[in-house]
Amino acid sequence: MSGPLTTLQPKKLSTLSANKTMNLRIPTSDGESIGAWFILSDRYYHKLPAIPTQESLPAQHIPVAIQEHPTILFLHGNAATRAFTARIQHYQTFTSRLGVNVLAIDYRGFADSSGTPTEAGVIHDARAAWDWLARKGVDGDDVLIVGHSLGTGIGAGLASELTKDGITYKGLTLLSVKSIMSLLNQKLIKVL
Repeated sequence: MSGPLTTLQPKKLSTLSANKTMNLRIPTSDGESIGAWFILSDRYYHKLPAIPTQESLPAQHIPVAIQEHPTILFLHGNAATRAFTARIQHYQTFTSRLGVNVLAIDYRGFADSSGTPTEAGVIHDARAAWDWLARKGVDGDDVLIVGHSLGTGIGAGLASELTKDGITYKGLTLLSVKSIMSLLNQKLIKVL
């Protein structure tokens, strides 16, 4: 399924610094393809001697940026896409004030991602994003999973899956949780 992001990308990407963001496709374990943005930390981006090219981002800059700065895996809510203005403001705040990189994905059936969303499917999407970061050399202890609204359940599901697989991560932050009791009842999170 292709959505409005396809026509909005140039405008939305231009609200971020030049070539600070890479638009990419991430394959999932069940054959779907999700759209994503990787946004460099301001602390990394501003120390560069020149603006990177889109060609140099994947090979030259992303592996170095994730070694030098923590990364947020951002899992958005139900409405709109990764290009929604309020989300871009989150990314800008995360990269500038916290000095982190951001990987923001659109779930299957959202924007330029293929497929139809299902509960298991969107958790596969989050895991595909995690695995993409791992292939780039990220240390799991440097990745904070941030879920907003619908993304809280997806983030909790990903965190549960990673924990079962013995994979560590920096933490899980849940923003605008619709039903904490639902997450507790599904045993996706536990009270410490």
